[in-house]
Amino acid sequence: MDEANSILVHAGHPLLSEEQVTVEELRRYDLVLPTITQRAGQGIENLLSALEFVSTTSLRSSSYGFIREMLHGTDLVSVMPRLMMVGDLMGGTLRVVPLPITAPDRPAGLILPRGCSLPPAGRGFVSCLRACVAELAERGIAAPITNGNNKAARSDTTSL
Repeated sequence: MDEANSILVHAGHPLLSEEQVTVEELRRYDLVLPTITQRAGQGIENLLSALEFVSTTSLRSSSYGFIREMLHGTDLVSVMPRLMMVGDLMGGTLRVVPLPITAPDRPAGLILPRGCSLPPAGRGFVSCLRACVAELAERGIAAPITNGNNKAARSDTTSL
């Protein structure tokens, strides 16, 4: 499964009334972002760089709960993978602002040890996860699940 970073705001944010959001309009708002040391933070920095977006007043947090509360209570803007705030997106309290450029996909998925089969509880988890992601894909919140990358030469799979 691939998941691109998205611009997220609260449901009543002024950006949502714009016909098409430009980088200039985005620059009017301060950011609340994951820390750059987090894996998600690095991809976000790359996207902001591609947008030539420089914010000197962005807030950084390693707490997605803090970012969530700041999005709900202010007109701050965040950039992060949609699945980080999926409950709020499904509930309609947060919304995705269309990006003025296409964000690069970032891989997301399960990493399994080579040669080991999943126990029954693991298979149950994977089944529930697939059903959940299928529902998110139907709602347009996530991309559909792919077959994954099972080639050892191209995979990030850890062997045990």
